[in-house]
Amino acid sequence: MKPRILKILITAAAISLLGILFTQSFWLKNTLSITEKQFDHRANQMLSDIVEELKTFADTSQHINWHIESGSLLLFDVIDTNLLDNLILKYSVYHELDTLLAYALVVTSTSEILYSKNSFKPEFESLAYKQCLSCLWQKEYVHLSVYYPNREKSILSRLVLWIILSLVFIITISTAFFIIVFNFYRQKKLAEVKNDFINNMTHELKTPLSTISVTSEILMNTYREGKDEKLSRYSKIIFDENHRMRKLVDKVLNISTMERGQVAIEKEEFDIHKLIQKVAEVFCLESCTKEVKINYKLDAPDFLIYADKMHIRNILNNLVDNAVKYSGTNPEIEIKTENTDGFFKIDVSDKGIGIPRESMNKVFDKFYRVPSGNIHNVKGFGLGLYYVKTMINSHGGKVEIDSVLNKGTTISIYLPQ
Repeated sequence: MKPRILKILITAAAISLLGILFTQSFWLKNTLSITEKQFDHRANQMLSDIVEELKTFADTSQHINWHIESGSLLLFDVIDTNLLDNLILKYSVYHELDTLLAYALVVTSTSEILYSKNSFKPEFESLAYKQCLSCLWQKEYVHLSVYYPNREKSILSRLVLWIILSLVFIITISTAFFIIVFNFYRQKKLAEVKNDFINNMTHELKTPLSTISVTSEILMNTYREGKDEKLSRYSKIIFDENHRMRKLVDKVLNISTMERGQVAIEKEEFDIHKLIQKVAEVFCLESCTKEVKINYKLDAPDFLIYADKMHIRNILNNLVDNAVKYSGTNPEIEIKTENTDGFFKIDVSDKGIGIPRESMNKVFDKFYRVPSGNIHNVKGFGLGLYYVKTMINSHGGKVEIDSVLNKGTTISIYLPQ
């Protein structure tokens, strides 16, 4: 993935995390406000229920006794404080309110405390819940004030589980995000160091490999006339193995260049059918240690494509190389072309050992090789198909694979026309 896209994704994830934090804070604040209102509503409802029940005990005949004194309507002549204590406890439990409270009967006009319970203090009056003990609220009347010293604690106790869960989830997500970002940049740095090492190492290897190639070629030409068959054969082995090693070094360099995003796609129009035949013929001449049969079905009527010729050549070389390597002693390869849905399709098929179903989606991963136990009769680094997929994607195409174990494999590449 490109560094620019990764930075955008990390920034988007950080903004999303901040959004989650803000949303959770807003939700908790609103929930706290609603819980406070519910507490207030229950407290006021409790006072109303107490007054309603007090009405039934206003006199012995169970009827409200009205008196006129100094021009004011009084609801109660006498309030039984024991009854009031019991009613407050009863309705506190009923409305799920804290039973640890203080209350008092207070003269509305003067704030004089006529009766108090649990050390009700005058400074509690401004924070208390009030209910007038008459049908009309007037200064001359007496009201009931109830104060909850642990009001905030009672409200928070209803939310404590959700607050703890929210904090746990937020801390977990935040910690995971920062660990992921930290490890990502750490791995990125290690990957850069690794790539630099591989890049430098492969460049350094090219010089001795070139020297070995020239030397072995001179030796091979010197003893080619049969003067010393053993030296001639050994020289040929050195030359061939050196050639194979140079190809592997070039492949590693190509992968390193691709990962740095430095691959330049230089497109041109060319005849893909001619390139296919040329690549297959040259490959068989240079690299084949066994007889290879190649069947061509180049049926695409439109065989001119616009692509990077060098990379397409390397892609075809990799596909033919894989088909030969995994085809046993008598390789039979089929190369087929067709035009389909705006793409130029190339199928490279073999009748080899095939690929297990569980490995089908992994063969295009870098350095991945299909497990074969302790048998390592096929050499390679697992870079060929990774290179194929990466370069085809760079051209705006796609790669597909179809394989049946012990029957063969077909790899299809699609290039835009």
